[in-house]
Amino acid sequence: MRELVMYLSIIPLFLTVLLMLKKDMWDKLIGLSSITVKIFVIISLFSWKFSQNYLLNLGICFLMLSGAGVSLMILFTIGSDTE
Repeated sequence: MRELVMYLSIIPLFLTVLLMLKKDMWDKLIGLSSITVKIFVIISLFSWKFSQNYLLNLGICFLMLSGAGVSLMILFTIGSDTE
């Protein structure tokens, strides 16, 4: 179960890195959703190291995924507006 949470939590980390690589999109995405994803990535990384509570890790994973989903929705909205 812990490994599943770890692998699922890596997804928003990669999405955040991809958004950072697209500098023009990253500038437009500075706001609540991108900051939320970064905060949950940091919290999750610390929880893997210091916590043995699987429910806490699972909850953080779901919060991160929802934050990444919001970021992706904003990204697609900005992309469709500029085309």
